[in-house]
Amino acid sequence: MSIGKLIRIVGGLILLVLLLGAGAFLWLRGSGRPQRAGVVELAGLGDRVLVRFDAWGVPDVEATSEVDAWRTLGWLHANDRLFQMELARRAAAGRVSELFGKRALGLDRRMRRLRFRRIAEAQAARVSAPTRAALEAYAAGVNAWLGARGADLPPEFRLLRFRPEPWTPADTLSFILMMARNLSPIDAPPELERFELLRAFGAERARELDGGSGTVIFPEIEALARASAPAPAPVQARAEASGLGSNNWAVAPERSAAGRALVANDPHLGLELPNVWYQASIRTPTYRATGMTLPGAPAVTLGRGPQVAWAMTNLYVDDVDVFFERVDESGTQVARGDGWVPIEVERETIRVKDGAPVELEVKRTDRGIFLDADAEPGVPPRSVAWTALEPADQLEAMIGLARAGSVEEARSAIGAWVFPAQNLVAADSAGRLLWTPIGRAPARFGWDGRFPAPGWRTEVGWEGLLPADANPALVDPQEGLVATANSFLPVPTPDWFGQDFDTPFRLDRIREVLAKRADWSVEALVELQGDVVSAWARFVVARLGDGFEGDAASAAAALGGWDGAMALEGPSALFALFERAVQRAAFEDEAEAAGIGRFGTRWRLLRLLEGEMSEAWWDDVRTPATEGRREILGRALAEAWREGVARFGSDVARWDYGALHRVSFDHALGGLPLLGPRLNRGPFPVPGSATTILAFGGPWRGEHQEVTYGPSMRFVTDAAHPEATLALMPGGQSGHPWDPHYADQLDAYLANRPRTVPWDDRAIEAAAVTRLELRPAPDSAP
Repeated sequence: MSIGKLIRIVGGLILLVLLLGAGAFLWLRGSGRPQRAGVVELAGLGDRVLVRFDAWGVPDVEATSEVDAWRTLGWLHANDRLFQMELARRAAAGRVSELFGKRALGLDRRMRRLRFRRIAEAQAARVSAPTRAALEAYAAGVNAWLGARGADLPPEFRLLRFRPEPWTPADTLSFILMMARNLSPIDAPPELERFELLRAFGAERARELDGGSGTVIFPEIEALARASAPAPAPVQARAEASGLGSNNWAVAPERSAAGRALVANDPHLGLELPNVWYQASIRTPTYRATGMTLPGAPAVTLGRGPQVAWAMTNLYVDDVDVFFERVDESGTQVARGDGWVPIEVERETIRVKDGAPVELEVKRTDRGIFLDADAEPGVPPRSVAWTALEPADQLEAMIGLARAGSVEEARSAIGAWVFPAQNLVAADSAGRLLWTPIGRAPARFGWDGRFPAPGWRTEVGWEGLLPADANPALVDPQEGLVATANSFLPVPTPDWFGQDFDTPFRLDRIREVLAKRADWSVEALVELQGDVVSAWARFVVARLGDGFEGDAASAAAALGGWDGAMALEGPSALFALFERAVQRAAFEDEAEAAGIGRFGTRWRLLRLLEGEMSEAWWDDVRTPATEGRREILGRALAEAWREGVARFGSDVARWDYGALHRVSFDHALGGLPLLGPRLNRGPFPVPGSATTILAFGGPWRGEHQEVTYGPSMRFVTDAAHPEATLALMPGGQSGHPWDPHYADQLDAYLANRPRTVPWDDRAIEAAAVTRLELRPAPDSAP
């Protein structure tokens, strides 16, 4: 064969491969595209429904009944977010391995043991009649979209070669349980970290690290700690935590330029594509709301109705308790007082793609989920109690909030909400303000719940949950504002509440800025949501002291003249490096010596800086010398200075914080070769930190801080003037990677430029760029 002929054959093969690849790409790109115009026949509708989409793909749903509205919302969620919904319900049911094989087995085992699917099915059978009607209508809408599309599904389904099963009410309720899991420590109860600290350092120092000298530690738990030993864990293998956070606040009429109450919300959750929220407006004769919905569930979760606007942040109620158990020789019973109670066992099968099925025993006791002993971390067999395992009707509360005509009615509407516990901030059209917890805490007896309890002791446990009316409330505070940021309550904290609050610095900054003005507007509150001044950084710098030498002195001087702004350039980079260094210097030596994971937190560093913990924590136990506060702070300052100079040069004003602090928005399939990068966006440099109002946080991984959470949306509104509402979210409305609304809000999100949300019909019509009419299918009954 001649060279020329060989070249022609190879060239032809390359061309064929390229054409096949291009064809496959176009096949994926065009599959399952959302429909936002035309006419759709929908079985079960009672009447025509009009959906108008604005330039960002945000729908306004106008229906003659709530049931028709929920059916339409289910259709819309499937239209834009079907794969996201599918992953969420599979995760809740412990069925991800069916799609991704053995690598998902760990997640599936954990989720099966939490029994979410079984709990959701039980809840679906006992919710109120209106909630059941909403759940069934929503599921029918999802399934109508699925049925009409046939094989024309979003590209993820084609890539993974499967078709989703019909949606059910239990899928929605299991999705709500997944949200509760994401906002709760159920996967890693803090009691287990405290047990690890007890084992490593003894009761006195474990109490000190926990922050309470009177914390109850049972003698039996101390004995178990002394008798058990974990497998050593290399400290460097564990990611360094950075904190969590969400913001909400309201200002009274006397603090606003228009003389009306204003409400702002930016919950901080994981950042990914698509975003956790789906924005929508719903209008019926009996229900009207605009705001953020959760794909997988009916109703507006965060937003406003005609008379009341509401906002939520996570409330760190101690809603999980761990009970160590004594198991009998047969492994079928646990001790209770002088007797025994059975361990209930259910056997389940996890199907695994390209692998053999895996059999699993799912266990529970009278106290909750039962988990066998875990040898690697040295944890005994245990029962885990969690408020999310109790009966609840969250949808009843969500729908009731939009119907409320006042803050008093809003408080009455939320009684059915059990989990996840949240700070509810609300304002009404009359200018009144409200803060109250939404959710219920355990009625714990016999101990404070900080450390594990002996499950065999009958004098400790739960007597169900506290009633909703036991929650405190604050109405119309004298200062004309109310704010939360996962920190301390705005009222005296009840004894049963727990102590797991975030540090107060974000909240302090919010209150500091709000109190300075009496002319707030929705636009000005959006600007405040982008504030990057860290009260934490100011606090730390003020406590450094002086007398440092060399590189430490250079670092201290640069920080001393800084305003605490975590901007993209400047001393913000130095502070980030210093904070990491001082956390390691203060606590990592003890962790390394004890063979446990990192346990340094901002709370512990705060208390150490304030002199509320023993000075012995400053000592580096790896050296023969005894170091004190000044030596360790100086060492951390010098280390941060040298690293910064090596990376960015000697001019601190030009140090690149954005190079350290970056965010990426990744798709669930973003790790696929070749195709994956097309699904992701970023990384982008971002200002702010876990301790600023603009809260972008995450763990240090190597030499960069990987931002894993931040504002999952922004919503600001005038409680008496719905037309003055602004909203924004990362990414876009659609989960389809090649839809125009997949990531069209990302630039505006990073620049903090929100959109106006239309409220009245004239504004909705003016904003509409496409119209979709849903009609009852012939011969269908509502």
